[in-house]
Amino acid sequence: MIPAGLYLLTSVALSVGVFRLSKHNTLVQDNYCIEMLARVNVLCLDKTGTITNGKMTVIKHEIINEPDKTNIEDVISSMNAALQETNATAQALANYYGIKSVLTPTMVVPFSSDRKYSAVSFGETNTYIIGAPEFVLKSGFEKYADKISDYANKGLRVLCLAHSNLAVKDGKVQRVPKLIALILIEDQIREEAKDTIEYFKESGVEVKVISGDNPVTVSEVARRVGIENASKCVSLDGMSEDEVIEAASKFTVFGRVKPEQKKLLVQALKKQGKTVAMTGDGVNDIPALKEADCSIAMASGNDSVKGVAQLVLVDSNFASMPKVVAEGRRVINNVQQTAMLYLVKTLFMTFLAILTASGFFYLLGQKDADIPLYQRFLRNATFPFSGSNQLLILEMFAIGIPSMFLALQANNTPVKGNFMRNALKSAIPGAAGIVGAIVFTYWFSREYGFEVPEVKTVVAMTATLTLLVVMCRACLPFNKKKVVLCILMWVVSIACILTSMKGKTIGIPKTKIKFDFEYESLKWDTVRIVDKATGEVNPVNVNITEQGYILLDGETILVDGKEYKIERASNATATWLAFSMVVVSITLMLGVELLIKNIELKQERMKHKEFEKIKEKKKNPQVLKIKY
Repeated sequence: MIPAGLYLLTSVALSVGVFRLSKHNTLVQDNYCIEMLARVNVLCLDKTGTITNGKMTVIKHEIINEPDKTNIEDVISSMNAALQETNATAQALANYYGIKSVLTPTMVVPFSSDRKYSAVSFGETNTYIIGAPEFVLKSGFEKYADKISDYANKGLRVLCLAHSNLAVKDGKVQRVPKLIALILIEDQIREEAKDTIEYFKESGVEVKVISGDNPVTVSEVARRVGIENASKCVSLDGMSEDEVIEAASKFTVFGRVKPEQKKLLVQALKKQGKTVAMTGDGVNDIPALKEADCSIAMASGNDSVKGVAQLVLVDSNFASMPKVVAEGRRVINNVQQTAMLYLVKTLFMTFLAILTASGFFYLLGQKDADIPLYQRFLRNATFPFSGSNQLLILEMFAIGIPSMFLALQANNTPVKGNFMRNALKSAIPGAAGIVGAIVFTYWFSREYGFEVPEVKTVVAMTATLTLLVVMCRACLPFNKKKVVLCILMWVVSIACILTSMKGKTIGIPKTKIKFDFEYESLKWDTVRIVDKATGEVNPVNVNITEQGYILLDGETILVDGKEYKIERASNATATWLAFSMVVVSITLMLGVELLIKNIELKQERMKHKEFEKIKEKKKNPQVLKIKY
């Protein structure tokens, strides 16, 4: 009764998914992240290296105050030589200004995501700082805010070069430095970014951009690639934890974000019931990647990040993301859809086992069932199936072959709801239909006096044909391949049943493998004994081959001193019973399915009413009058 095939099906589907993703230059480091990726409804992106290609270019610099005794090129070139940084910004500065040790450094403060700047002292009274204007200039930022905003609104990243007469102390700049120049950097947007964002928009996935850059710059870049509500941007600089959590649902673009704030944003979104995927390429992304439901790293990123991530985009191409999500949806949707085939069998076999153990079928199937309960377990043929062979057709052609075929079909439908709940919801109607039909079969067998083998044949046929109907439902929506599959499975199943009823076995050519499905013939002779004196009919079902003699039609026999006339006729009652029970099973299945949908509809209405009440309360808040 354990759905062992479902374990195999899931493993095969996930393995095929991993193999297909490898063709799209995606390395899967955790198989089960495929399910989470399929359920993602919020995608958090970093601007640099994801939306943009990470190749920054210095456009120009605007001098505000000329530096003393040297020029800007020599200052920045000397700072590049002293800092020896390898990030994208440092490389852009090195490409534009070069790397030369014109000035001799005495102290170096490397870049930090917390400080947002780096600094180099060339003597005790000659310190230069380069970084984010609002962090370098501090209280002096307001003076240049409009100019910096103008550049940011054009999608340019703005750095400032400032000078201080005091040396750096404990990694901090003393007093407010003097602004020397504004450096304008362009981060090129990926060509495929717009199409990728459009795919997520159509798929119902909300995209949020989390960056350490100026929120206005990031917002403009987000707008250019088509991210919805890109104008809703905010700087998280100086925000408390509670403020960050509150901002998570209100804004789309987040700028000046620290590593711990990225983690907070992901946590806040998850608490709202969202399934969050996070992309990253830097060490400062690691806390957020660990917290996300699905973490994705770029191959061009830090090795530590790739070690933490569940998925790695080997070509660092953001355009691979739609294929990754589509593959996840294909695996989960198909496994969920085909799981009901295995669960239908598990459920109805479990119910039948319980009914058998309680003596239900023995009582229902026998007219003189007035025996002690303990003896029911000792009697033969109480379970509705003769053996495992009767279930082979069901397992091969209604479950096994179709499930493997369906698990590999394309399916890009967004995943909704709980996997197990959805699978059980689909499986319960089919199981209820089969159990109900089997109970009816035993009830009618009691009335007509059918023998055990014939009853079990009717039961097996009912279960098989009903499960074939369930299999067809699992194929929705139909396409040419699925239609061919349904027709083929029906034809093969019926052919196997009819062959078995004729007492023949089915073998595989050039092998010794043969299958006996143990289906009994549903055609036999009915012998009616009629009392010649009174005309009273005493119908008795007799299987001629089992009795070992032939009763001729019209023959007179003597029983207990009375003469009886023999009337023979071919009995088709059991054949009609088999087809009738299939109809009963399908009817019950549809009835239970409608009942489940009706319950779900009522629950949705109740939720909607509660939501409307909450909405109404917000519109009309109650004002409490305080009596003094």
